[in-house]
Amino acid sequence: TERRAEILSNYWSSMEELCRALKTQLPEALRGDPKTLTKFRQTIHAIRGASLSIGAFRIAETARLLRNAPPTEIPEYMHPLIKALQESRSRLSTAYSDARSALGAG
Repeated sequence: TERRAEILSNYWSSMEELCRALKTQLPEALRGDPKTLTKFRQTIHAIRGASLSIGAFRIAETARLLRNAPPTEIPEYMHPLIKALQESRSRLSTAYSDARSALGAG
């Protein structure tokens, strides 16, 4: 369970960094700047890959849709991605705490 905690901690640290990158990339990506749009899509791809690796499939699927979206549709997918990240963090933390308690490590 300690290894799982470390994995989740690393995942969320990575997500925070990737979300900061998205925040700076978003305005130019929405304008359709090719260079920034490429960076934006690479950042989204990283979110998807990391999420798949820990089983956060809702985040991964939302990221997949966002990665393929044209600039005019990015806002349509950003809100669901943010919501999925927020809800998943809470659920994963709860599940981890419940598992630790069940194992008597709580």
